[in-house]
Amino acid sequence: MGISVVIGTALVLSVSASDSKVDYWQTFRLYLMPFCVSSFSSLIKDQGFIVIISPKPQETILAILSCGIFLSIVAVIKFAHREISPKNS
Repeated sequence: MGISVVIGTALVLSVSASDSKVDYWQTFRLYLMPFCVSSFSSLIKDQGFIVIISPKPQETILAILSCGIFLSIVAVIKFAHREISPKNS
């Protein structure tokens, strides 16, 4: 939690502008990411992982497929949004 507070505060200060509106989602993400990274690294310590790759091939394949599915969904949403949005000419 301490790492998240320190790094999250530094990140918020580095991306915020004094005259801009507060984006609560961005602030949440900037505090959440250091927490997730530090939690994950302490969770896998001495568990046989190399960097962030599982020693079990099935888990690695599942992770890659999950990322591919997520990226495909994002691409479809972006394409659909582009088709629906009126074009600025």
